[in-house]
Amino acid sequence: AGGQEEHDVAFGQATIAAAETVFDVVALPSETPLITAARAAGAQVITGAQVIALQAAAQFERYTGVRPTAE
Repeated sequence: AGGQEEHDVAFGQATIAAAETVFDVVALPSETPLITAARAAGAQVITGAQVIALQAAAQFERYTGVRPTAE
């Protein structure tokens, strides 16, 4: 989560509030302290689970030559 403690965030609230989009690559929990703070600040967020899904889709396409659907 960005620090020694479970609920630490690597960025200050002012930095998070200034961001239009925030992403976190931590998959579990999907709602990390960074994602929670970004949502509260009104930023668009991309969760770790979404990052993993996008990576998996890209890998599937490379291996099979078939582009997966959004489902």
